[in-house]
Amino acid sequence: AKERMVSFPEKIIAYYLKKVLPIRENIFIDRWNVDILYNNIVIEYDGEYFHSQRVDKDELKNKDLSELGFTVIRILGKDKSDYLKLSDTRYEIQESNYDHFKQLISDLCTYLKVSCPDVDVERDREKIKELLD
Repeated sequence: AKERMVSFPEKIIAYYLKKVLPIRENIFIDRWNVDILYNNIVIEYDGEYFHSQRVDKDELKNKDLSELGFTVIRILGKDKSDYLKLSDTRYEIQESNYDHFKQLISDLCTYLKVSCPDVDVERDREKIKELLD
């Protein structure tokens, strides 16, 4: 299996969710590699540049995983965006706006029915970066 690139925004999400949930990262379900798994919930982070070329594949992945009984939460990270909660399972954020991550983690924790960790990306930046190695 080829090594998959993990982005800093994806690691931010995993870093904070891991404080409150026994998540698993970067694992295979059937033929699909998923970013984050918690019980039957898959969380996928899509950076705008990389994923703009893969929309059809992402839709197929959603369909396959849904048929296997998983709920897929998709977060689209954009260069420029307002914080958009399109539904419980679809978000758009601006990748460079750490306040968006704070809001996102809060919304995800509400959806997953767990208490929210203290999110401060600026403070935790170095610790999160270490996880990329």
